[in-house]
Amino acid sequence: MFAVFVAAAALVTPTGSLEPQTYSGSQYARSRAAQVRVLNAIVDYQVLTIQIGEWQWTGIPYGQRTAYADVEVPSRRVPTHVLTWQGERLSNDVMIELQPAYPHTVILCGFVTVSGNFQTVVLRDSTAGRPSMSSAQFQFVNAMSDGAAVKVEFDKKPLNGYPVLQFGASTKVIGYSPDEYEVRLLSAAGQELYKTTFRANAGTRYTAVAMGAVGQAANRAPRLFFYSF
Repeated sequence: MFAVFVAAAALVTPTGSLEPQTYSGSQYARSRAAQVRVLNAIVDYQVLTIQIGEWQWTGIPYGQRTAYADVEVPSRRVPTHVLTWQGERLSNDVMIELQPAYPHTVILCGFVTVSGNFQTVVLRDSTAGRPSMSSAQFQFVNAMSDGAAVKVEFDKKPLNGYPVLQFGASTKVIGYSPDEYEVRLLSAAGQELYKTTFRANAGTRYTAVAMGAVGQAANRAPRLFFYSF
């Protein structure tokens, strides 16, 4: 479901969400194109331009996820790099793997200004319909820029089947009853890094991304960002 390699949308707060994306299988009929959206989780540069193959997303603030775009995939591996908002290149190419005719979310994280490099987490997104109105669903992803392993707790209970999430790991979809939950992000050793409350709405699927790094300030400190699918 995941691999570690790495349009306009509203800025997402840690307890906010984007409007759900809707699509059908017919949208992915182009044999050499993948549907791709990107999430800027690179912790040391606030606004980035991101290029994957021939497609470029301009001026993506930290924490923002874009809408889907068609990206041509001549072979399974596609070069990716980041630039400033003004177009100055900041990084070397990172090769990511995309599967033509499928939708993907590409999360970019790390410290690009320090080394000229970054990391990616690539998710092949579900094309399933919405969950039932008796359920809310979550997929949790570790995209911490410092590469730290983390734990996630809902109402002081660890994620079922995922006591620790290593960097680059994502869970399967986990179902919860629609309700308000206390959510905590912890280090692998159990130190609390972030705590918030989050209301899980009925019939909604969320991607919950752990991002940031210890020692960073404000929204780039360790925390969970929630995005409706």
